[in-house]
Amino acid sequence: MPIDYAAFRYEAVFDFIELDIQLHRASNHQTVSKALGASYVIPLDPHSGGPLIKNEAGHYPNGGSTNRFGVRIQDPASQRDVQARLRPLEESHGIAHPVGIRVLEVAFDAYAPPDAQHSLVDMAFHFNRGLAPRVSNDLEFNFFTAIRKKVGNDGVADLRFPMERFETERQVKQLLQQGRTIKIGENGSGHTQRIYVKTSDTAPDLSDGRVPLPASQHRARFENTFSGSKLPFTLLDDMVSDSFVEKLSPFFAWRLVPQESPLTLRQLTIGARELRPRISNGRVKGTREFSRNTRADDALNRRAYDALRALSKRWRLG
Repeated sequence: MPIDYAAFRYEAVFDFIELDIQLHRASNHQTVSKALGASYVIPLDPHSGGPLIKNEAGHYPNGGSTNRFGVRIQDPASQRDVQARLRPLEESHGIAHPVGIRVLEVAFDAYAPPDAQHSLVDMAFHFNRGLAPRVSNDLEFNFFTAIRKKVGNDGVADLRFPMERFETERQVKQLLQQGRTIKIGENGSGHTQRIYVKTSDTAPDLSDGRVPLPASQHRARFENTFSGSKLPFTLLDDMVSDSFVEKLSPFFAWRLVPQESPLTLRQLTIGARELRPRISNGRVKGTREFSRNTRADDALNRRAYDALRALSKRWRLG
């Protein structure tokens, strides 16, 4: 049965933004963390911009003193909000260059009414099945849950993500219902995607704990995480540009499999995005990127575009 898109409320948000901040005066990550009220701060090499490497004893060189830091700001509301967070550091140490962006995570959320929470799993399943700009053409996708493993005799906790593969719609929906996450793309590739039903949030101190959300805040979520050469914006100031929506909207697009399509309901994705011949009346007339058994999901794509426009407005004017 088709999803009733009109029953959902939609919102696009920045889940987090990780900044590249260069200072006039060297400091350490504890001082920067306190000045910005940020739990995630890493010292960076002043020249390469990569993370400082700890020595064998587990300490940073020079006590972690540097003039360049990676700072993650969770749930940034607007450009003005971020600039206000940076002001204490600007006053105490001086910001030497335009603030860069290291990582950006953009999410599209679909909220269901209280009497239709079960439909969140259906929406999350469609987020995956109909996703057009998949970052991986591997049509088998992965579910993951984080578990902690002890490594060596010192008992250091190491985070592992065991992957499992599944083949049927029923299996996928059961795992989404259990709180599992679909991950698309390889770590380190510069662009990964995740799909899940969000019922909890990260603890404020970014510890391993999770904070349950009230049912009214449960939603089906699709995330794009960008870094390196895949970033749509490289400077904080770039994010107020007129091309904001045009740069992000291609990553939030879906296609439908019509009821009369020969693709079976068991198929878990619409297929790889690749150029293929467009045939009409037995003759090749150009190319197409997707199977002719699919069509653009105009209703959902329009809602995603509108949500990104609203995010752009909040970011510029908030």
